[in-house]
Amino acid sequence: IRMALPASQMFESLNIPYFGPVDGHDIGSLIKLFQALAEVNHPVILHVYTKKGKGFEPADQGPSKFHSTGPFKMNGDAVESASDSSRRSFTSVIGEHLTELAQKDDRIVAITSAMCDGTGLVEFRKRFADRFYDVGIAESAAVDIAAGFARSGLKPVVCIYSTFLQRSFDQIFQEVALQNLPVIFCIDRAGMVGSDGPTHHGLLDIGFLRIMPNMVLTGPANEIETKLALEFALGQNKPVVIRYPKDFVPQQEFVRAACAKPFRLGRSVVVKKTKDSAVAIVSYGSVLTEALKAAKLLAEDGIAVDVINGRFAAPVDEKIISLLDQGKRIITVEDHASACGFGSAVLELTAATAKSHSPQAIRLLGAPRRFIGHNSREQQFMEAGINADKIAETVKEMVTARNPEIEIRSIKQVQVTKVQKSKPKILNI
Repeated sequence: IRMALPASQMFESLNIPYFGPVDGHDIGSLIKLFQALAEVNHPVILHVYTKKGKGFEPADQGPSKFHSTGPFKMNGDAVESASDSSRRSFTSVIGEHLTELAQKDDRIVAITSAMCDGTGLVEFRKRFADRFYDVGIAESAAVDIAAGFARSGLKPVVCIYSTFLQRSFDQIFQEVALQNLPVIFCIDRAGMVGSDGPTHHGLLDIGFLRIMPNMVLTGPANEIETKLALEFALGQNKPVVIRYPKDFVPQQEFVRAACAKPFRLGRSVVVKKTKDSAVAIVSYGSVLTEALKAAKLLAEDGIAVDVINGRFAAPVDEKIISLLDQGKRIITVEDHASACGFGSAVLELTAATAKSHSPQAIRLLGAPRRFIGHNSREQQFMEAGINADKIAETVKEMVTARNPEIEIRSIKQVQVTKVQKSKPKILNI
C-alpha cells in the first residue's frame, strides 16, 4: 500500500509537510528553498533529485565506478586510476577464487547487499546469475536468506562491508550462530579503510562476533592465505568469518612459506623463529606485513623476535599462550579496536590457561577507543600505533622493562651493566 502512495501523502499522513521533488543541480533555487524552510519551526521533508557525476562524462557513463573513487588521472576523455593497477586487492582475490570454487561446486551461492562491485562479485554474477542474490540495502535480510540457504543444504557466502554487518547483529546471533549453520561471512573493508573514513572503518567485527558461540573467526594475511581461508570455510559445518581489508595484498617479499600451510581450525603458524628470542609478535590478519617489517628493524638493532601469524581470533590457538610458559613476552597486533579484539581473546585465554604470567608479559596493539579520521591507511596505522615503527618501539620497551639494565648500543650487541660491577657483560639477544 505504501508503495502505491505518492511520497507527499506518505509524509503528510504523519503531519510532516513535503516539498518536491526539486532539481538538486539548481543551486540558486536550492539556496532560496533552504533559506525559506529554515524559518519553519517544525519538521519538513525536502525531496531533492540529483544525478551522480552530472556533467562529468566518465561518471555519467559509469556511475558505480565513481561511487567512492580514489585519485585518478584524465587522459583525454578517459579516466585512469592513479593507483598501481597491476596489484591485486583482497576483494578481487575473494571474488575471483569464489567464482573458481563455484565452478566446481554448484551448492555455492553468493549474497550481497547492494554492493556487487564493491565486494568483487561482478564476475560471479555474470557466470552464475541463478546463484547470485543482491538483496539491496538490507543486511539483516541477507543474513536471514543465507541461514535459509544453509538449512536447505547450500553453501551461502555473504559478502558485506564490516561497518554494514553491524546492522545484522541480531540475525547473525538468532539465525546463524544459535542454529550453528554453515554460513560464510566474507567481511570486506575490515580494519582501517583509508579515505572512506570513520563511518566505514571496520574496527568492531571481531568484538561482536567472537562472543557468539559456534562462530569461527579467521584473518588471512595475504593472497595465498585468503584463498586457503575460503577453502577452509567451505569445508566447515559451522559459521565461519573471513575478514580482510580494503587494500592490496602484500607483495611477495612479505609472504613466507608458512603462509602456504592449509588452515587448521584454531591453529596459528610460526612465520619467523629466532634463537634466544625474548619476545614474540603475534599478528592477526594483514598486519603480518607490519610485524615482519618490525622484525627487520629490530634485527638491525640486534634484537631477535619471533613472528607468529595468529590466523584465528576464535578459537585462539592455545600454543600462543605456551610462549609465556617458555619465558617469552607477547605483543599482539591487529587492525581492529584493541578492546574486545584478537589481543583481548589472547588475554582471556591466558588468564584461563597459563601457568603463571605478569600483566607486563602481554601488550596489545590495536586501534584506540576513539574515531580515526580520513587519511591513507599508512597514516591511520601510524595514528593507531599499529605500524612497524610502533611495533618495534614496543618490543624495545618490553625488552628493557624485562631487564632495566639493558641498553641498546650497537647493531649486533646489547650491553648489560650489572649493578655494582665495573665490567659490562655483552649479551646477544
